[in-house]
Amino acid sequence: MKSVTSTCSKCLLALSLGFLPMTAALAAPSFTVTSPNAFLGEHLTVNVLAQAVTDLYDYQFDLNYDPTKIQFVSGAVEGPFLATAGATFFFNGIPAAGSVQFVFDTLLGPGPGASGSGILASFDFIAVGKGTSTLSLANVLAQDTPGNLINLGLGSAQVTVPEPGTLGLLALAMTGCVVSRRKKKVPTPA
Repeated sequence: MKSVTSTCSKCLLALSLGFLPMTAALAAPSFTVTSPNAFLGEHLTVNVLAQAVTDLYDYQFDLNYDPTKIQFVSGAVEGPFLATAGATFFFNGIPAAGSVQFVFDTLLGPGPGASGSGILASFDFIAVGKGTSTLSLANVLAQDTPGNLINLGLGSAQVTVPEPGTLGLLALAMTGCVVSRRKKKVPTPA
């Protein structure tokens, strides 16, 4: 009896290990925000990504951020993801204090919608204050070709704007002094 139980346990373990790659492939659909960190005065690109979606026909969202840390510069630019399924109509949103509201995109043909992962929209920001800003999505809707809502997970991002280090500024100043001293004087023609 003990060997039958042991054999069954081993078979179940082997079977479950065989299904692990399939569970990774069946990841839940989500919209996620990504962004690099930036220094004061530096531009940064914020992307909104679709991940593991099936038959995405249209979507809308608001992008929220801390306006004391980063400042919105220009309207959203349509990412290439939805256009892989056909012609689209894209609206780049309405800027408001701390958010870009009502960004949307829709296919214009009969479908099917886009499937897989890719960039939905990109935004241009500039770092204006030290600290961390959370970038998050709100008022998110996504539909498939027949008009059914797609249940999405949402992912946010953190943008950190560090203060330039004192040693870094000192090193930059020293480099400038060395370069300016090494410049050879060009003789002026007589």
